[in-house]
Amino acid sequence: VKAFERVDHTLLFQAASRRQYPLHILRLSLAAYRLQRSIGVDGVFSKPTTAVLGITAGSGHATIELGLLLLDVVQEVESRWPLTKVTVYVDDLTFEATHPSHNVVRHSVAGAINNAVEVFASALRLNVSESKSGVVGSSAALTRSIAQSTRAIRLKQWRNTKVLGAPVGSGRRRFVRPLKLRVKTFTKRKARIRTLRRASQPVSQIVRAAGTPMV
Repeated sequence: VKAFERVDHTLLFQAASRRQYPLHILRLSLAAYRLQRSIGVDGVFSKPTTAVLGITAGSGHATIELGLLLLDVVQEVESRWPLTKVTVYVDDLTFEATHPSHNVVRHSVAGAINNAVEVFASALRLNVSESKSGVVGSSAALTRSIAQSTRAIRLKQWRNTKVLGAPVGSGRRRFVRPLKLRVKTFTKRKARIRTLRRASQPVSQIVRAAGTPMV
């Protein structure tokens, strides 16, 4: 929940020191985050204040700095739950496990998630969003059992989802709804493309840039 805004600068310094991150760069970065600022509403401004929490989302340094903190979570989970693979994309985490036994998958994934949520709260002082957290499995029974075994956070039971844009569905049927939606969206642009073509505009570049990836 608001990961970038709630990063503790002291914890970030400690993580950077452990990872041998260049502390002179971190010092400049923290100095920029701590520049005085004011809140303004309709021309009325507060007294200048200094933020002692948070890093600037979108900054290249901030992405690396958040990664320094999340490395502790990933290594903690993977050392205790070796069957569970953890994938991190900026501030989103995915936990995956594959095994012939449903009980092993349930135990591994639920245990890893419980462990991670605990580390976030106790060590990093960050909260995991329940509204954005869910589980999808190879069957509805497996999905339900993982959700019920995860005590640290309430997981939604999903039949399908998207992982970094790639559709994922439970069971053996392909989940193609997002792909169909993209093609349908581009199809609606045909009339506009014809209009541009009649106006002698370079529509081939538009089609290559937007249409080909969608198809």
